[in-house]
Amino acid sequence: ERVTMAPAFRLSMRPAVSGNMQQFLVDFSGQRAELQRLHFLPVPAAPRIDASRCVVRDNSITVVWGPIGDGDDGGSGPIERYELQYRKADCDSLLKAVAEASWEKICDIRETNVTISGLKFDSNFVIVRVRARNKAAAGDFSEPVSMETRAFHFSLDASTAHSELKVLGDTVTWEPQGVKGPDPRLRGKDNKGSRSNTPSPNKTSAGRPGRFAGDSYTVLGDKEMSGGCHYWELRPLADWKSLSVGVAYRGSLSRFDQLGKSSCSWCLHASQWLQSSLSAKHNNRAKMLDSPLPHRIGIYCHHDNGNQGAHGRWSDGTT
Repeated sequence: ERVTMAPAFRLSMRPAVSGNMQQFLVDFSGQRAELQRLHFLPVPAAPRIDASRCVVRDNSITVVWGPIGDGDDGGSGPIERYELQYRKADCDSLLKAVAEASWEKICDIRETNVTISGLKFDSNFVIVRVRARNKAAAGDFSEPVSMETRAFHFSLDASTAHSELKVLGDTVTWEPQGVKGPDPRLRGKDNKGSRSNTPSPNKTSAGRPGRFAGDSYTVLGDKEMSGGCHYWELRPLADWKSLSVGVAYRGSLSRFDQLGKSSCSWCLHASQWLQSSLSAKHNNRAKMLDSPLPHRIGIYCHHDNGNQGAHGRWSDGTT
């Protein structure tokens, strides 16, 4: 199937020395005849990505390309496998995206499609290209195709976090600071029946950094949604106990409010403190959901229509 030229020469060369020992002759006529009998396969043609059949969904991208048939391969022989490369970019031009990120590779693809899962959509586009490989060599890459991720790019605003929440990048963990008595501002609010002692949501008090306090273990995103459709996901850590994820109108949460407690916020709440539970909360009402706890929770918000939805993904792959 393959010819390694140097070992072939070593085995078949027939050197000869002249009678006067002044010339050393090597006859390559045998090698020439062998090379002329060899059939070298040309490299495969570049595949064509079918952009109309490519799908971006749920932190995954499915790329589909057309097979290289007898009319396209130029006699290059059967295609053994494909190689796909992709890179993230904030623009849909390959030339502008050259310096933004290196190519990631997926090799040994046997079909004319592949799904890239587990992606983090932290860029506006993902640029993909694919090439075919036969028994001889790999061909040229296809024309690159830019796939828009349509992700809502935001981070967590650590300055809004409860003092017992530790925000590191896009990860939030609860680090209790010891057993404390009830917050005096919370007692004053309950006893006097007035909101006059409740701090403004946009201010922080001395000695307690962050926007939220009391039992409101909350942290906000660093951007607000003013329109359009948005989707983001939350993935609980291995030892998680309780979590909520949702949306709220700007300025609707006071320092002591929780998601779903008012008519201006919605959330999906999951807990496994004493027993597992999953519920949807809004306007201080909770609806228990007859479902096991997912290992990933997705939130979809259609701002213009005023709709919010949530879905979970379980370990067996169902949604």
